Amino acid sequence: MVFKKDSLADHFKLHKADTGNPWLGRSFKTADEYLQAARSVINDPKSKKVIYYHQNIIKLENERLGYLLEKNGKVFLVSVNRDGFISTFHNLKYGWSYLDNTNVFAKLLKLY
Repeated sequence: MVFKKDSLADHFKLHKADTGNPWLGRSFKTADEYLQAARSVINDPKSKKVIYYHQNIIKLENERLGYLLEKNGKVFLVSVNRDGFISTFHNLKYGWSYLDNTNVFAKLLKLY
């Protein structure tokens, strides 16, 4: 799986430090390093696969596929859009409680 080209650059800039530091102990140095880490979440057998609706808008077009992985006591999310592209990879700053305490996860449908 890949990001759309512009999306990778944007999300790398946005999350290279806040995701890289808890993932690696430092910021991601390149967009490719960020992408490889996102792919490792997707491919990790310990990842929890979820379907959720984004930002309190429960409509089919807002459905997201997510992969949640706990690593180093932190919880990371890789989100995949309906077209099969990675849409984001980031650290859930408040861990598992973030899922309950934010409107980003309006409706968590499946956890398997």
